[in-house]
Amino acid sequence: MNKIFVLVSLLFSVVTFGQDNFISGYYIDQNNKKIEGFIEDVNPYNNPEKINFKYSLEDNSNEISIINIKEFKVNSNYKYVRYIVDYDYGQVVNRSEINIYGKEPDLKKKTVLAKVLIEGNVSLYKVIIDDAIFFYFKNSNDESPTLLIHRKYNTNNTISENNDFRKQVYDVLKSDKLVIGDFLNLKFEERELVRIFNKANTEDNSLVEQNVNLEKYKNKIFYKIFVGVSAATSFYKIAIYDMKPTDVTFTSPTVGIEFSNVFGTNSKRSELFGRLFYQNSKSKSNYHSSENIVYDLDYTINSKLSTINLTGGYRYAIFQKGKNKITIDGSIGVTNVVSGDVTIDYLVTYTGSSPNLSITERTVFDKFSTNIFFNGGVGYIFDNKYAINLEYSPQKNYLSKYLALSGGFSNFNLLFTYTLN
Repeated sequence: MNKIFVLVSLLFSVVTFGQDNFISGYYIDQNNKKIEGFIEDVNPYNNPEKINFKYSLEDNSNEISIINIKEFKVNSNYKYVRYIVDYDYGQVVNRSEINIYGKEPDLKKKTVLAKVLIEGNVSLYKVIIDDAIFFYFKNSNDESPTLLIHRKYNTNNTISENNDFRKQVYDVLKSDKLVIGDFLNLKFEERELVRIFNKANTEDNSLVEQNVNLEKYKNKIFYKIFVGVSAATSFYKIAIYDMKPTDVTFTSPTVGIEFSNVFGTNSKRSELFGRLFYQNSKSKSNYHSSENIVYDLDYTINSKLSTINLTGGYRYAIFQKGKNKITIDGSIGVTNVVSGDVTIDYLVTYTGSSPNLSITERTVFDKFSTNIFFNGGVGYIFDNKYAINLEYSPQKNYLSKYLALSGGFSNFNLLFTYTLN
């Protein structure tokens, strides 16, 4: 157990070490002075109220508040501009549409750093206030962005929807190549809005390319290899005797490949993955009883198993900072024994002044079952390329063909992953 604690401590030490992530960028202050340096790339979900800034990577960071920022940009990742904007107060204070009444938004004003999604003659912005998402458009000659109206609300316990944003987008983007049919079924989603604003600004040659990264809206397939070590424990019961793990080995090897699909939505936090891997497991469990005054009784199970495993699952970044992430994942898989050596030794040791000879008996198990199993883990991804994961998979009963046995094998895995592309 102490070794597992050390592994967990190591994982989170690496996580902590990787948090300082300053990327080249600039900000424009109240006096319209452009100041270049390095900005901490926190990639916040809600809109930032401040930035951490360094003139050089060796300097200490300075906290710059929103009142001193007119604009800031982190490399080619994203750009924010400060505006005073309208927002729908009802959507912010009510988490559910059932508590929002009335078709028209309850407008209030707020000073925000709005994220630039598309920049051109008609720009598109995104603002998130307490998890409520708002989009804005701005003509090149406007002083501040205009809120796109979208509101779900309660009408006699039925959810209705105000989609005035479609007419707003049509009025501002309509052209010979963008007609009313392009707007009728437009969804109030970032990807849809980006697509149509990008098309409009491309056609009039006003698109500012350096602020548009369409790749971030696309799914991407990654190919990975991983190696690691595992600790197997076996909890088996034979008849009425519970065998407990002993001599747990923490160095059994694991090696495999992974294919993952990272979704372009949600800041690339979500991914589906599949794995094929080989795992070698050694374990030992024992039942011992010395309650009988005549003899001691021992059942000992020794196992050496080599398995091929195929899994598929979902991974989510619960914390993301630039190219670094803390993830959790869950998967389901099938495991099959390719070679195995499992024995149970039965030992009766007689005690007393004139003991009989000990009785020993060995049973060999060579019929193994294919198992479906679940796996859960926590990990840290550094620079979108290197990863370390600590995982656990509960009992897999490879010996289910033997009715006298119940229980199974569990694994703790420590994996190191490298992304090839």
